[in-house]
Amino acid sequence: NILRGGRGGHAAYREMPDSIWEHPVTSLNPTEVRRVHEQLQELRRLDFLSSATATEAFVRAGAEFSPPEADPLENLRPHFQALCDFYATAVERRLGVLMWWD
Repeated sequence: NILRGGRGGHAAYREMPDSIWEHPVTSLNPTEVRRVHEQLQELRRLDFLSSATATEAFVRAGAEFSPPEADPLENLRPHFQALCDFYATAVERRLGVLMWWD
Protein backbone atom coordinates (compact mmCIF):
# COMPACT_ATOMS: atom_id res chain seq x y z
CA ASN A 1 0.00 0.00 0.00
CA ILE A 2 1.19 3.49 -0.82
CA LEU A 3 1.10 4.63 2.83
CA ARG A 4 3.73 2.00 3.65
CA GLY A 5 6.03 3.11 0.83
CA GLY A 6 4.63 0.81 -1.83
CA ARG A 7 3.34 1.75 -5.24
CA GLY A 8 -0.12 3.22 -5.64
CA GLY A 9 -2.94 0.76 -6.12
CA HIS A 10 -3.68 1.82 -9.69
CA ALA A 11 -0.25 2.64 -11.16
CA ALA A 12 -1.18 0.93 -14.43
CA TYR A 13 -4.19 3.20 -14.78
CA ARG A 14 -1.92 5.90 -16.19
CA GLU A 15 -1.00 3.61 -19.06
CA MET A 16 -4.63 3.31 -20.20
CA PRO A 17 -5.13 5.54 -23.26
CA ASP A 18 -8.66 6.66 -22.33
CA SER A 19 -7.99 7.55 -18.71
CA ILE A 20 -6.08 10.37 -17.07
CA TRP A 21 -4.84 11.84 -20.34
CA GLU A 22 -8.39 12.23 -21.64
CA HIS A 23 -9.58 14.01 -18.49
CA PRO A 24 -7.30 16.95 -17.78
CA VAL A 25 -6.95 18.54 -14.38
CA THR A 26 -8.55 21.95 -13.96
CA SER A 27 -7.99 24.33 -11.11
CA LEU A 28 -9.35 27.25 -9.14
CA ASN A 29 -6.97 29.76 -7.61
CA PRO A 30 -7.65 31.07 -4.07
CA THR A 31 -9.62 34.06 -5.41
CA GLU A 32 -11.86 31.77 -7.45
CA VAL A 33 -12.25 29.44 -4.48
CA ARG A 34 -13.47 32.41 -2.40
CA ARG A 35 -15.98 33.28 -5.15
CA VAL A 36 -17.35 29.71 -5.15
CA HIS A 37 -17.56 29.80 -1.36
CA GLU A 38 -19.52 33.07 -1.47
CA GLN A 39 -21.92 31.68 -4.07
CA LEU A 40 -22.47 28.54 -1.99
CA GLN A 41 -23.17 30.71 1.06
CA GLU A 42 -25.75 32.65 -0.95
CA LEU A 43 -27.46 29.39 -1.94
CA ARG A 44 -27.42 28.34 1.71
CA ARG A 45 -28.88 31.70 2.75
CA LEU A 46 -31.66 31.24 0.22
CA ASP A 47 -32.22 27.69 1.56
CA PHE A 48 -32.44 26.56 -2.03
CA LEU A 49 -32.72 22.85 -1.17
CA SER A 50 -36.01 23.58 0.54
CA SER A 51 -37.35 25.63 -2.34
CA ALA A 52 -40.08 24.68 -4.75
CA THR A 53 -37.62 25.31 -7.58
CA ALA A 54 -35.27 22.55 -6.40
CA THR A 55 -38.18 20.17 -5.91
CA GLU A 56 -39.56 20.98 -9.37
CA ALA A 57 -36.14 20.32 -10.92
CA PHE A 58 -36.14 16.84 -9.41
CA VAL A 59 -39.67 16.20 -10.61
CA ARG A 60 -38.73 17.27 -14.16
CA ALA A 61 -35.62 15.06 -14.06
CA GLY A 62 -37.70 12.18 -12.72
CA ALA A 63 -38.45 10.84 -16.17
CA GLU A 64 -34.74 10.13 -16.64
CA PHE A 65 -34.16 8.52 -13.26
CA SER A 66 -35.77 5.72 -11.34
CA PRO A 67 -38.11 6.92 -8.60
CA PRO A 68 -36.25 7.68 -5.37
CA GLU A 69 -36.99 5.61 -2.33
CA ALA A 70 -36.78 8.74 -0.21
CA ASP A 71 -36.89 12.49 -0.66
CA PRO A 72 -33.95 13.27 -2.99
CA LEU A 73 -33.45 16.63 -1.31
CA GLU A 74 -32.84 14.87 1.99
CA ASN A 75 -30.04 12.96 0.29
CA LEU A 76 -28.53 16.15 -1.16
CA ARG A 77 -28.48 18.18 2.06
CA PRO A 78 -25.49 16.44 3.68
CA HIS A 79 -23.60 16.51 0.37
CA PHE A 80 -24.28 20.21 -0.03
CA GLN A 81 -23.15 20.80 3.56
CA ALA A 82 -19.93 18.89 2.91
CA LEU A 83 -19.30 20.95 -0.23
CA CYS A 84 -19.87 24.18 1.73
CA ASP A 85 -17.53 22.98 4.48
CA PHE A 86 -14.87 22.01 1.97
CA TYR A 87 -14.84 25.46 0.34
CA ALA A 88 -15.05 27.26 3.71
CA THR A 89 -11.92 25.40 4.85
CA ALA A 90 -10.15 26.10 1.56
CA VAL A 91 -10.91 29.82 1.92
CA GLU A 92 -9.78 29.84 5.55
CA ARG A 93 -6.49 28.21 4.56
CA ARG A 94 -6.13 30.33 1.36
CA LEU A 95 -6.00 27.23 -0.83
CA GLY A 96 -6.62 26.67 -4.49
CA VAL A 97 -8.53 23.61 -5.63
CA LEU A 98 -7.57 21.03 -8.24
CA MET A 99 -10.38 19.14 -9.95
CA TRP A 100 -10.03 15.90 -11.85
CA TRP A 101 -12.68 13.39 -12.79
CA ASP A 102 -13.13 10.49 -15.12
